[in-house]
Amino acid sequence: MLVWTLRALAAFFLGMLMFGAFLVFLLVNNFSGKLLNSAFYTETLEQENAYDRVYAQVLLDAEFRQITDGLLGNIEAVRHEDVLDLARRILPPEYLQSQVEGNIQRSVGYFKGDRSTLAVYLELEQPLSRVEPTLFAYLDEQIDAVELLEPDPNKPLPDQLANIQFLLQQALGDLAQGQLPQRIPSIENVPPLLRSDLFDTFQLTARSNSTLDLRVRRGLVEAAPALRQDFLSGDTHRFLKQAARATGRPLIQDAIAEIRGNLDAQGRLDLIALLAQESSGGSETLLRQDIAQSRDQLRRVNSLGGRLSLGVVIVAAIALGLIYLPQWSETLRWPGVALLAIGLVYLVLGRILENTLPSQLGRLVDRQLDQSSQIPQSAEFLIQDLTGRLAQRLVDGIADPAQWLVLIGVALLAGSFQVAWGGSQGWGIQHFRRGQPEARQSYPV
Repeated sequence: MLVWTLRALAAFFLGMLMFGAFLVFLLVNNFSGKLLNSAFYTETLEQENAYDRVYAQVLLDAEFRQITDGLLGNIEAVRHEDVLDLARRILPPEYLQSQVEGNIQRSVGYFKGDRSTLAVYLELEQPLSRVEPTLFAYLDEQIDAVELLEPDPNKPLPDQLANIQFLLQQALGDLAQGQLPQRIPSIENVPPLLRSDLFDTFQLTARSNSTLDLRVRRGLVEAAPALRQDFLSGDTHRFLKQAARATGRPLIQDAIAEIRGNLDAQGRLDLIALLAQESSGGSETLLRQDIAQSRDQLRRVNSLGGRLSLGVVIVAAIALGLIYLPQWSETLRWPGVALLAIGLVYLVLGRILENTLPSQLGRLVDRQLDQSSQIPQSAEFLIQDLTGRLAQRLVDGIADPAQWLVLIGVALLAGSFQVAWGGSQGWGIQHFRRGQPEARQSYPV
């Protein structure tokens, strides 16, 4: 009785140990194996078509317009429907993908221990260098479509010139505010001999116009030779393009300078520092310390949890069999029962988790996004889809190792029945032979 009780207690303890150790193995083997694999994230981004959605949905969102306007110099002449094309020129899709994948690889390398410092940043020097030529090329296209206003031939020439002068100053004011004039007077119809005096009047009036920004007036002075050449040639559209560069450059440079103020010496936007600034009461040092602690814990769990937990399951199963020696059928049966039961439990739980965890995580993300009013709705949709896809891929296959446990358990049970059947058959033959009278020996005479 005492031996039976001790065996039962030992079997219960070893079974619980196997149950807990196999749970650790499932979690570490599935989650760490995926979370510490950069392909897990890059493939998810591709499956959700994330990069194209950034341009087609997020950048076109009205709530995101303030950010895109800042990048484009807050020039009102940029039409909303053209933002996508300009964004693709300044931030090409291949650049965006390379920046995201580079950050993923560096982050995964840091958490795996291959890197000593976590570096998450965006290299913005090249995109910023594209802003000015891209915007001016865009404005050139828009200026080519501006209607030319012909002077009224019924009016005296001095009145025509005065009207042209007025409309030019009005167009200059529109350009200085980042707007595109709807109509501009045609210079071509101005007599060539009068164009030089008309330009001097235009230039003098612009310099003395206190409503114009000082840098705009300085830009007009610096661009005076090119402006005069185009004005005298009678090329109205080309003259307006030169004026747009002189007046729009300060706006663009202000926007670029504001962005560059957040960059380091290498032209990188440190996302860790930016996250620390956005967090309440935190600092970059504290944030990096928290991240380092998380990395150390993850590395310990990943290095010990997987191999050690699987080893515990194997050793516990062997120990569970040894306590039933010398009864070989029992030695195989009870580890088989334990492995089969544990495998079935985790197989069912794993399938349930695969079907419920993504939706549960999605609801959690939704609540967090609802508390943040700064995220545009299109970005929320993208984050929700990415989170759902990541969660689904994360739990996919979590129960697969349990299938092997079930198979091993079934094999041990089958072996125990085979041993028990073979033992019973061997015992019956031996008993039959002992029960028969000993045969007489006959010898030939």
